[in-house]
Amino acid sequence: MRIKTFIFLLMFAGVVAVLAVGAGYFSAQKRQKKIAELIHLAESSLDSGQYQAALEAASEVIERYGARPELDRLHYIRARSYEALGKTEQALGQWQAIRRDFPGSPFEAEALSALAWKEMEKGGQAGFAAAYDLFREIEQRFPESPAYKGALFGFAKIDLADGNTMSARDTLLRLMDEAPDFPQRAEAEAILSDINTKLLYSPTPLEGEEIYEVRKGDTLDSIGRRFRVSYDLIMKVNKIANPLTLSIGRKLKIPNLSFSIVVDVGDNTLTLLNHGKFFKKYPVRTGMEEGQTPLGDFSITLKQKDPPWYHEGRIIPAGDPANELGTRWMAFSGAQYGIHGTIDPSTIGKYSSQGCIGMLKDDVEELFDLVPVGTPVKIVGKRKTDKDTKNERP
Repeated sequence: MRIKTFIFLLMFAGVVAVLAVGAGYFSAQKRQKKIAELIHLAESSLDSGQYQAALEAASEVIERYGARPELDRLHYIRARSYEALGKTEQALGQWQAIRRDFPGSPFEAEALSALAWKEMEKGGQAGFAAAYDLFREIEQRFPESPAYKGALFGFAKIDLADGNTMSARDTLLRLMDEAPDFPQRAEAEAILSDINTKLLYSPTPLEGEEIYEVRKGDTLDSIGRRFRVSYDLIMKVNKIANPLTLSIGRKLKIPNLSFSIVVDVGDNTLTLLNHGKFFKKYPVRTGMEEGQTPLGDFSITLKQKDPPWYHEGRIIPAGDPANELGTRWMAFSGAQYGIHGTIDPSTIGKYSSQGCIGMLKDDVEELFDLVPVGTPVKIVGKRKTDKDTKNERP
């Protein structure tokens, strides 16, 4: 009898143990399923821009389950969500946690970048020094990551703040060659446009530029043709108010220029290249209708200051409020099109012309001085379908 009782108790204990193991297994399975659902919700919410939902789902996993394998991903989701919600200090804490607790994480490079830009915001010697160290770590450890592009941009901004203009320019040009579509492209173009313009008009000659001594028989026009630099630009760079005062023996700075122009009808911009490298970008207007601004290769064949406008059999003189060409006209080869100013600045950046390239007054006057006759012009791109047009212009 005792033996039977013992066997029964042993079997009962075994059944209880099996049931306990099974219950534990199913509980663990249920737990893992819930974690997976929350992580999926957090990720999908982040991707769709529902940042509060992403934050709540990620936080529930961390605070309720403490899931270790996915913890760096959850900190990343919280960091991105906090940033989007404008909670920068909370985001900073998440980036710091990724850097501190998860070396080698796929999110470490982005965390380093976020921390570096936070230091950049502080400014000053200490802020820039800390940012520089973080950018350098990205450069050395994560050269293939998207954060690397931001690090190069950071180096350029630090150089610019330190007065190292040439180094900043070279870094930005390198970045534009290596990574044409980096997130800070528009800001980099604005910085480069400003740097290049200031260097061009600086009295100090740069590498590749020439100091020319005026000889007997020289004129600004002949000097410009010799070096393929516009007459107007030589005057402006050398601060010559009256070309008739040009004297033998005067030393002139001759910029090292080989300009070409690219007009993109897709985003209504005109990019000026020097020796094939970015120099400056301007907003423009292009044709109101599909195909009005022709695509292809052209060159500037004629330059006019204060041009008359020939319109519907009438000659509208320069300075007339109805003269749509504004103060400058640069005609293209093989077409009735060209680049000119505008009397309606609100049309710039839009599809609002009859085919010509329209520019703001200051921009077209600057471009006119920069480019000589013969400058190549390439018109590219595909116009956007969501047309933003004004009244029709030439």
